[in-house]
Formats: sequence, structure tokens, C-alpha cells
Amino acid sequence: MYFTNTLQTQNNSLTGTGDFRTNEKTVNDIYLQTMAVGNNTFSEVQLVSLQAIAAQCPLSGGEAVLRARDMLTLTQDTPIFYNNITTCGSSLRPSENRMPELPINGFVRMNPNPASGNTVIQYAFASEGLERNLLLFNLFGQQVAKIILPDLEGEVAFSTQTLPSGVYHYVVTNSTVKGNLVISH
Repeated sequence: MYFTNTLQTQNNSLTGTGDFRTNEKTVNDIYLQTMAVGNNTFSEVQLVSLQAIAAQCPLSGGEAVLRARDMLTLTQDTPIFYNNITTCGSSLRPSENRMPELPINGFVRMNPNPASGNTVIQYAFASEGLERNLLLFNLFGQQVAKIILPDLEGEVAFSTQTLPSGVYHYVVTNSTVKGNLVISH
């Protein structure tokens, strides 16, 4: 509880009125009221707030837009697709003045997610010859796990039992693959 209270105090001290800052405070508040204390269900007001933030363009709404989307996946039987090209307008379209975004060169899926004891990491990548590791980070940006992905495609079992409940961010080295893992014991 001390940890949650400390985070709540830090969140309350965030200043500013821009969309990204307001979104950050709102998503943090909802997380601290629910998932941080082991509750994976949201009130109707919280769901409406998360849906409104998730529908925004991440470029103007900030990283909280992506976290809101991840939190909403807990309430859905099927994933929701957010079309950032439509949402963000021309700001995501390649122009003559900048290089286009690199394509995603693979995928990672974790099942189950949220995980309570173990999860299976399913993965596939387009190019061979590169060493790939899945790096898992906690909310403070500290690396808490490194999982070797030995082949071009496959499955790796991963135990989440030693990690506290919460939302974790992962990236895969030598790729553009990233995402979130929710652990709920």
C-alpha cells in the first residue's frame, strides 16, 4: 500500500494541462485504483475514460494512449484494432522530407496475457542471422528479464511467478517488435 500511495503522490504532482499530461494522470490514476492493487476490473466511468484516451492519436495524446489501449485489452474477448493512420491524419504518412517508418519485421504473442504463473511466448521473424532477445521492463524502466528467442520462429515458456503483479513493457532486440505483458497473481 505504501508503494501505491507513493506513486499516487507522484502522479498528483504532475503539472500541465496538455492532452498528453492529462491522459498520463488519468491512466495512472485508473491503474493505481485497479491493477496496482490486484483489481483487473474497471468501473463504467473508468472504462469510458480509457476508451476516450485509447481513441486518440498517440503522437498528440502521448504514451498514455498506448497504455489505455493495453489496459482495455483486459476487458475484451477479441482485440481492438486502432488505425493510427486515420486517427493521426497526415502526420503518420510518409513525405518527401522524411524516411518512411521501418516495417514491423516479426511478431510476438504471449498466451495467456494477463499471466498469473506462466506464459508462452510465441514468435516469428522475417530475417535470419540476427540474435533476438525479449527484454522485459517494469513500469520504472528497469529490465527485469531477458528471454532468448533462439530460432526464426517458435515458442518459449516463461515463468512470471517471481515477478510482482503489474504491467510490463517488452522489446525484442534486432527488431521493431514491442508490447506489454500484464502479470496478475
